[in-house]
Amino acid sequence: MELKFPLSSRDFAGYSGLVKLISILACCFIFGACATTPGAGSSAESPIAGSPASIGAQSQDGSQIASSTGPEKQEQELAAPPLAPSMLVAQALGLLESDRMHPGTLPVRKNGVPLSVVTDVNGDGFPDVVLLTVSAGKPADAQFSALSRLSLLFSQTIPPPSYDFVVYVQKNGSLRQFATIPLGEKPVLEGMSALPVGSATAHPEPVVVTASFQNSQGEEQEWAVFSGSGSFSRLSLINTTTIHSVVRDIDNDGVPDVLVFHAGAEAGVGYETLITWYKFHDGSFVEFKTINIVRNLREFLSESRRKLADSDWGGFLEEAVAPEILAGMRQTRHDDRTIIASLFRPVSNGVNPAAPFDYFLPKRVIRNVVFPEIRENPFPDPNHSSSFAMTVRIVCCEGESELYSATVSMLPNPFGNREFSFTVD
Repeated sequence: MELKFPLSSRDFAGYSGLVKLISILACCFIFGACATTPGAGSSAESPIAGSPASIGAQSQDGSQIASSTGPEKQEQELAAPPLAPSMLVAQALGLLESDRMHPGTLPVRKNGVPLSVVTDVNGDGFPDVVLLTVSAGKPADAQFSALSRLSLLFSQTIPPPSYDFVVYVQKNGSLRQFATIPLGEKPVLEGMSALPVGSATAHPEPVVVTASFQNSQGEEQEWAVFSGSGSFSRLSLINTTTIHSVVRDIDNDGVPDVLVFHAGAEAGVGYETLITWYKFHDGSFVEFKTINIVRNLREFLSESRRKLADSDWGGFLEEAVAPEILAGMRQTRHDDRTIIASLFRPVSNGVNPAAPFDYFLPKRVIRNVVFPEIRENPFPDPNHSSSFAMTVRIVCCEGESELYSATVSMLPNPFGNREFSFTVD
């Protein structure tokens, strides 16, 4: 627009409007520059007062302390007090009832109380819950009294039900499902229990939850082994006429070991028994070593016979008696002849009085030593006894013979340097 002077009133009005517009634009530019330029002691990224990002603690001098809003802080703010042990089972039952992943699964109850184990399965320091459940159509079928009937062993019409361990872990004051561990179909239920593993090197300590059953062949245990670090493994133990399982600490490391005795026919031996050692390692029980009983016992007796026939009394004691047993005997029986005489106790033949074994020691007239032939495992149930008595015939050079009784024991750790030892009753 071209400006001319002098201006008319119409021209002046248009000019005035243009000036006002330019003034407004200039003010806006100046105001915007001031608002976006940080001043002394202020931050260009300071949030608006009272917004969530600005809420935090203040130090004593009034300066703002940044507060974390990350996942760790949010989890701390949401964390609730841990559940009391008395509430754990009740909450686990509620979760099981509302779980659509387990239709037809009911908790096993004994006298109205669900079979369960409350223990820390994932090592976070809080108690968790393991429920024993069974596939059942109605609550009456899930009662312990119904599931433990021995008549079920011979039933041709009632199929064995399936059992599970359903595991719930505690998190932020509530339970959540951790795992479902199938145990398989079992005819007769015996019970449920927990076995602390007691590892000296694992913290927290692992734990074993067991369920015991009976079948037509014998007994069996299903183990769920929780390592304490959030993982678990399985182990099945069987007790039948040919397989026997024993749980005890054989190497004195504070951790229970599993020994499985398995008997079977073997050509040239008879009925051999193998012992397999399952040792706890890296959170589970793993097969560690296997030895035999019958062949090793035959070799032990053969070497003992040779030492006695050669009148090698010191050699016999060193080879046939465990060092810890021999050390204790030497504290009360000072010489080797007295110790050997205590190991072989005279047996009367009903005609003449029995001669003590030391009758042969000074004369060295032993021509032969006859031990019984071992063709099967002579040791009784290892849960109760690990020794057996036998009759030994000592033959003299003149043809005379005497009978003696001797006891041989399997040592507590048969996988050590020695498997067997002569002992005194």
